[in-house]
Amino acid sequence: MEEAYDDPSKMTIATGCQGSRVVGSLRRCTFLELCDYLWTDRHHPDGTPYGDEKPDPRAVKIDGRVNNLDRISPSVLTRALFTAKEEIDGRNVKLSMRRGYIGGVDGEKLIGESDWYRATEKVGDSLRNAAAACNSDAKRAQFGRFPDLAAEGSKLVVDLRIADSNEFALGKNGLSKYAGGRYVYTKRYDPLSDSMLGLNSNTQQPDRETTIEAWQESEDGFPALSKEDATELYDRAVQQLDAADGNRHKMAIQSAQEAERRRTLSC
Repeated sequence: MEEAYDDPSKMTIATGCQGSRVVGSLRRCTFLELCDYLWTDRHHPDGTPYGDEKPDPRAVKIDGRVNNLDRISPSVLTRALFTAKEEIDGRNVKLSMRRGYIGGVDGEKLIGESDWYRATEKVGDSLRNAAAACNSDAKRAQFGRFPDLAAEGSKLVVDLRIADSNEFALGKNGLSKYAGGRYVYTKRYDPLSDSMLGLNSNTQQPDRETTIEAWQESEDGFPALSKEDATELYDRAVQQLDAADGNRHKMAIQSAQEAERRRTLSC
């Protein structure tokens, strides 16, 4: 979308990506080339790498539709990125989720920021400024729905971060573990982008109010707690879970929300 700028020096996203797509005097990346350029291994809180394996670009399930990004939704594109062929040259190719561009994004290459959370926030500024550059009929005709899709993509990032955090909180090492094994009740999470998101529209999230109320009754061998003790136990479990995770899920949500806030500011 930053190609809406008449002055290429105003571009801020992946400015070092030199690809096969010629735009004026520039060699810009295709979407697949961009993903390949930005990919990096993820790291645990202690700094050790996950050991993610960089995918072979030939295996990732991205077809010619990405040459017309204004015709494909961010949610569909996300699923395509996460999917790769198990056999590149096999006749009966089997597609497998979580085999595509799973891993991290190099924030330094993305936007000149090594801290990923700050990099995410700065992308909101870039989206807002690039959308403002689509300020003529010619530009709007050229870039079509890109500003709208940027808005959807920004909301999608928030949704995915929240869904990931919910899954973590409700897992075997989640809130229940830090609440002494007590059952944590859930409720549906309605994503911001539910009109275009099929990826996590049925996700559940911890239900603080219902859980605290339920803990005031004896169940599953656990004694009843007072409202004050139940509230304290629940909130302490949340704090301990965040601390055990190095606050990564919490910071990821906050940075995605900040990026969305910056995107919507007036220029």
